[in-house]
Amino acid sequence: MPNTVITESPAEFSELLSGDMVDIYVGPKRKHWRLPQLLLYNTSSYFRKAFEGGFKEAEEKELYLAEDNAAGFEIFVQWMYRGALKGVSTYANFEYEQSMSSNVALYHLANKLCIKSLQNSAIERIVETLKVGKQGAMEPSTVLGIYQNTGSDSNLRKLSVDLAAYHYMSTPSIDIEHYQCCINGAEGFMIAMMKAIKANPDKHDPLKNWKQAMRNYQYHIAVDKVEKAGK
Repeated sequence: MPNTVITESPAEFSELLSGDMVDIYVGPKRKHWRLPQLLLYNTSSYFRKAFEGGFKEAEEKELYLAEDNAAGFEIFVQWMYRGALKGVSTYANFEYEQSMSSNVALYHLANKLCIKSLQNSAIERIVETLKVGKQGAMEPSTVLGIYQNTGSDSNLRKLSVDLAAYHYMSTPSIDIEHYQCCINGAEGFMIAMMKAIKANPDKHDPLKNWKQAMRNYQYHIAVDKVEKAGK
């Protein structure tokens, strides 16, 4: 839960909704949101730096996030206002590929904004997407995108590799060429996958007890009880 809704009184949260509004444009199609500046400040210091850094964003009250994904940002806005996200399984119009791409984008955005609790929520939604979609692993193209946009310490990268390793071990019809795009385009992927295979001799399904794995910080990031994102 973001600290935007952890306040001592409703009046304090109302104050975050008052004051100046700013315009944020996301993605190549420049999808537009008009949002309370104070609410954004309280969510991540990224926005404070952008709008108070002496650049044109501060003068024009506009921010263009060209490299970010509009669907991921839309989920972020819901989280920022509500303090929580609906489960993927509750959506009547659930669509696997759209859910996967938007929640992976949410993870990358949360990483950019340094909001660890939202990164954890994004990983939970990615796992839920796999389970609702009855998929045992992410598509190789999704794994490649994760590898190209995360560091070696990323919990999402670890999850994607562990799932790929299990998928390869447990599915006779899958050979290593299934992940050829990752081998060619993601430096270190093959080594990481071989390590994951070696570390899982019993062919344990990473999704089987995923909630316990999250609690053990296998795929979660440890965060403070109240994340001081806006400081």
